[in-house]
Amino acid sequence: MNMELITNAVGATDFNTMDRLAVINVLNSYGYFVDELQLDNYFGLFSDSPVVEFWAGDKLITQGWEPFKAMAISRQENFRREKIQRRHVLSAPRFEAQGTDEIRGHVYLRLYKVQEGKASLVTLGYYTFTAMKQRGEWKLHRWVARVDLMPD
Repeated sequence: MNMELITNAVGATDFNTMDRLAVINVLNSYGYFVDELQLDNYFGLFSDSPVVEFWAGDKLITQGWEPFKAMAISRQENFRREKIQRRHVLSAPRFEAQGTDEIRGHVYLRLYKVQEGKASLVTLGYYTFTAMKQRGEWKLHRWVARVDLMPD
């Protein structure tokens, strides 16, 4: 990864806008693909060797790529069986630092569930991410999910 990250002041304009737009598209695709049960596309958003953690409050739920994938597969099977539609709403992406092949930041999460015609808020939280450019495409490399309550 690029060690020459520039920490941008809030409101600064000295960054590559195309790279930021690409990373915003990756972030939005994260929610879309997981909600639409497109796990191959979802897993394809991550780098070749991602660092992943999932926290509920102060409790570490899972750590590592393979356990994260297994959890996602298991949850998707449950959503299909129980006829649950999930809706990830990612908002307010904030970029901390950007280089030519690495971008770090945060994005807020609201997670909803639709089942039997009723929608409900499941949890709130945020993601801390490092995206890296891999073979000319931006991928999620470090992904830390922090939710206020463990989603069902």
